[in-house]
Amino acid sequence: MAFEPSEGLYAGLSFVSTADLNEAKNNIGKFKELYFVSLENLKSDKVLDAAGNATKNGMIQIIDLDTSSKKPEDIYGDLAASISAYKAG
Repeated sequence: MAFEPSEGLYAGLSFVSTADLNEAKNNIGKFKELYFVSLENLKSDKVLDAAGNATKNGMIQIIDLDTSSKKPEDIYGDLAASISAYKAG
């Protein structure tokens, strides 16, 4: 199964305030902070997985900067797309 990093990040961002998402637009520190907040939310019990956590764990592995085979700039690009999608939704 292929995991889409932006979907995992989106799930984690769903627990973040709109004000924090808006602040990340012009504040690189806040933007990077949202990555860690999103990852921690995804790792927590806040995000449910009906597949026995197989999907959730796969997404965590692909977006965690320590375990991912993706470049950090690609993961941050997925984060930007996730923020945009969440705000549009």
